[in-house]
Amino acid sequence: MDPKPLIIIGGGVFGLSTALSAMHQGYKVTVFSENSDLAAHSDISKIVRIDYTSRKRMLEAQRAQKAWETEPLFKPYYKQNHRFVIFNEQNLQMLDKINEARSQCGLRKREETNDRGAYQSHNTAPDKLVWTYNHDDGQVDWANFIPNFRKYLAQRGCEFYITKVRKAIHEDGKAVALDTVSSGEIPINNAELVLAPGAWTLSLFQESKINPPPSIKPTGIFAFEVKLDKEVLQRIRDAPVISEIGTGKPHVLCYEVYNSNESLS
Repeated sequence: MDPKPLIIIGGGVFGLSTALSAMHQGYKVTVFSENSDLAAHSDISKIVRIDYTSRKRMLEAQRAQKAWETEPLFKPYYKQNHRFVIFNEQNLQMLDKINEARSQCGLRKREETNDRGAYQSHNTAPDKLVWTYNHDDGQVDWANFIPNFRKYLAQRGCEFYITKVRKAIHEDGKAVALDTVSSGEIPINNAELVLAPGAWTLSLFQESKINPPPSIKPTGIFAFEVKLDKEVLQRIRDAPVISEIGTGKPHVLCYEVYNSNESLS
């Protein structure tokens, strides 16, 4: 019996992990992925965290983190790098919900810390900020992981089209073809279709003249380029990541790293 075809639009973490799972289930998988510097799969690195406001999501995140730490396919690209998370007064309820979920999972609550290591908050920040230190967060070398993950899948039979899908062409409520930028219309035949284009999901629905589910919300992408000289890069290479949850009101929040003689651990 021939394997059942599956087409995935989107070659980021959701698209590729879906491809891996589907191939294990015997599907013949084809992935359409656009090369874009704005796409999430083009990031240099990714944070791996377990903190969510839902116990279910937190348990899923724990399993994912365990895979990054132990599985040969993922482990070479993962390191435990720690993270500061900053909450302002308007978002302290989120911290309470995270701590409730952590308790349900048998984990210690996140507590406020005044020890900020090599980071010093400037006085342009709001008056009240709560810092937590997440010692169990990690970081993935995404720039090297994604191309090697694609290569791994391709070697096992996954087919890739590197092109943007403008829309799905459908008849009688069923997708029959994909309209792509570089290859024109590509028939789907009897393949199942999975949408995983990230921030472009809503646009794909609109271009295809399909009403999106209510849960899909418009998103925006903000891209910044920061140039660092070798000395600064070396000083911050192993420093914890900083994530700010909410702003409350417009402000500039910036940090300075102490001189290179200071420990960043």
